[in-house]
Amino acid sequence: MAEETNKIISDIFSEVNKTISVVGFAKVIQSLKILRTSRLDLTEDQLEKSKAIISLVCQEYEIKYDEIFSHKRNNDRRKAIGTCAFFIEKELAIDNYNIAFILKKLPSAISTYKSEITQLNEKHPSDIKFIQILNNIKLKLKNQK
Repeated sequence: MAEETNKIISDIFSEVNKTISVVGFAKVIQSLKILRTSRLDLTEDQLEKSKAIISLVCQEYEIKYDEIFSHKRNNDRRKAIGTCAFFIEKELAIDNYNIAFILKKLPSAISTYKSEITQLNEKHPSDIKFIQILNNIKLKLKNQK
């Protein structure tokens, strides 16, 4: 039993060390705080449907699935994150804390990203592209039901 526990602890520290080398210490701490504070009352069905929404959003924005979770600064990526959060909340009734867990972002960032989507203005030329994407996603989600 003690050997098994030691192996588990060793595996955990190994994974934490690898993760720190990839994303940095601050991001690991941030992720652990999100994990600890998230209610995580998500069902497997909600998680699977969230992944499907993320995939659909990525297709519409023509970005790779992994880009949603990256730290690159890109306006389309930012709008895609907001779109994911918007539709995950709308379609699955999931709160910001759990959306943050799914998208690996801070809950406050989720609020910001979503409000950028809800404040799109069809009279503003730069917003028209994003409104069209939202309408495409809405139609595809409706057809999936």
